[in-house]
Amino acid sequence: GAYLRAARDLAVQFQHAQAQALIDRAARLASAPEHQFPVRLARARLLLETGRAAESIDACRTALEVAQSGAQRALGLITMAGGMRILDRFAEGMELLKEAQPLAVEAGLTLERSRLHHLRGNLLFSFGRTTECLQEHEAALRLARAAGSSEAEAAALGGVGDACYAEGRVRTGYEMFNRCVMVARVQLFLR
Repeated sequence: GAYLRAARDLAVQFQHAQAQALIDRAARLASAPEHQFPVRLARARLLLETGRAAESIDACRTALEVAQSGAQRALGLITMAGGMRILDRFAEGMELLKEAQPLAVEAGLTLERSRLHHLRGNLLFSFGRTTECLQEHEAALRLARAAGSSEAEAAALGGVGDACYAEGRVRTGYEMFNRCVMVARVQLFLR
């Protein structure tokens, strides 16, 4: 656990090589089944964050092999869908989110549900389905606020802004982007 926490802290500071080294160390120590999923998921997320989407998808598959609950399965599927989006495998990403959603709802994963809706909104944007895209980003925004996550709120506001621009609602889109930037500035987000 300590290695994973330290790796997450380093990843937020863009020290990805050091974060990877800590995750690798945690993987060597994770002999108990309950420790294997978090380590494998952390590896998959770091790979995705560093633009290695294909490797991230493979890492998600290994994480899903040891998932011990619906909540863990939902986390792995959402991360994998993120990789699918990067690789333009939109339909596959949508299917993964469809599978993950009831698991996330059942497990009460409010923040992850926000991320799920945000990701689905991004996928729908790629299909040109702007009305549904907007609905997904608005759902992501409600859940981000319910979870108390300013970072997820900023992401959702950006998604709402994109959808508004795509629908030709330039003023509203601009307002959403301004809110997104304000939240990010107040929270001093590095990303």
